[in-house]
Amino acid sequence: MELKSSYLNKAYYIATILQYSRELSDDGFTTEIRKVFSFEGQDLALDLYAQRNDERRAYKFCLPGEDEAEGPDSKAVFEELCKAHELTPFILDVPLPPKKQIQFDELENIVGDYFLSGDLLPELAQLPCLADTKSVSLKDISEVIFERDHFLLSAKALIYVDFKLNDPAMGETHLSTECFPLNFTTKLDGNYNFISMEYSIDLSGLEAKNLICQREDIEKIYVSKEKFDSLTLLYQELSENFLEMIEGFLQLSDYMEEGFDEESEDSRQELESLLAQAESKLAKSGKSMRRNAPFVPQKLFDILGAADSECGKKLALAQTLLKGGQAAHLESDGMGKIIDLRDDFIGYMRSYLTGIDIG
Repeated sequence: MELKSSYLNKAYYIATILQYSRELSDDGFTTEIRKVFSFEGQDLALDLYAQRNDERRAYKFCLPGEDEAEGPDSKAVFEELCKAHELTPFILDVPLPPKKQIQFDELENIVGDYFLSGDLLPELAQLPCLADTKSVSLKDISEVIFERDHFLLSAKALIYVDFKLNDPAMGETHLSTECFPLNFTTKLDGNYNFISMEYSIDLSGLEAKNLICQREDIEKIYVSKEKFDSLTLLYQELSENFLEMIEGFLQLSDYMEEGFDEESEDSRQELESLLAQAESKLAKSGKSMRRNAPFVPQKLFDILGAADSECGKKLALAQTLLKGGQAAHLESDGMGKIIDLRDDFIGYMRSYLTGIDIG
């Protein structure tokens, strides 16, 4: 990646320290960047500290062309500090590259991990489709500021994202792979741990929204007004019966789990009443489903069949309680599965009816 000339020397200085740290770690050293030692009443930070068993090293990196620093940053103070703490001193000149370009690949990987791991960026999560961040490519480092225990880095990048549409009727389909400009400023400690991250992403060129609209137009089914009215009535009947059945079993389940008292006759009668209502609604929904089976897509038929089966299990639990048995031993997860099937049914109906129009 290309660096502006005013920041090249400092960026290459940082990259050189990180390179030495990595190489020393590969040789079995434990390393620490900007490790602080006390010397003559003040705290001084080494560019790099490395230790392997009893061997303790201190590194100072010097950029060419700089005047000999005085005071705490001088080579003389560095050597005295090393002597006081029994450290082996290494003073190294940092050679600048012949071009205004350096390889900072490790930084790209670390920044990429930040945006690829964890939660999806809120800007992408709120889009009307599924987004999956694939990679981040750094383009230009605009500023590097190296402080005592951290450094600030501002850069421009591209973030690559896959977009998909999850249609209950059609399943998951790929829409597009797009890249967007990403600007960020991050604060990192000497070991590349994130302290803070501020970013902005430009989604003005997003194509996925247009592709969703195009896909909806292409996949619409145009029918006559008579056929449209007939389908509307059919699915209205199915929906009413199905959702009334779910509501009946929600009431039954709530009473079984929270209100039933096996010692109370009134409670037993209430459970019998709720059981009878739920059983009647189950039969009505099943009859409607079977009568219209030739006109119902297989996906919807499967949802209705699975809900019928789960509701049947609830009836068995209620009947067991009324007979004085313990229903706890029967396998059940409350109404979780039934509620999931209700949501699948509603999602499918919305998608299916949106795709039908008069024409």
